[in-house]
Amino acid sequence: MKKKILDLDFLIKKIRRLPSVQIFNSKKKLIFEKFLKNYYFKDFNIIKIFNKKLIFKYINFGNTDIFDTLIISELVVFDFYSRNKKNYKNVLDIGSNIGIHSIILSKLGFKVSAYEPDNIHYLILKNNIKNNKWKNIKTNK
Repeated sequence: MKKKILDLDFLIKKIRRLPSVQIFNSKKKLIFEKFLKNYYFKDFNIIKIFNKKLIFKYINFGNTDIFDTLIISELVVFDFYSRNKKNYKNVLDIGSNIGIHSIILSKLGFKVSAYEPDNIHYLILKNNIKNNKWKNIKTNK
């Protein structure tokens, strides 16, 4: 399978210049998110963010999927992490799900304690940390 890279750096730059898509439930935001989910987020297996590549496989959670963890509000949060990385050293990721935030925070240099109570998500979290070869994330159930 050819590796397709989902470039979140590009999206974060776009979102910074389009404040109207950052407004919760605005029509522009909903249209933009639908476009991203239907066209931009298709068939990726590597996420590029802050010039770092992360390995994540597509996961369907039933009513939602991995794309819902990459919606605009989440990209704004990732941008916040990057802009404020000099202000913090340690972070807690409570309800870490499959570890996207934990791994991104770790790649930015934070020491992460990730908490996930769901057994299935916890196993996926551990596997994602292993696949991305990251060691400064402490996982807790």
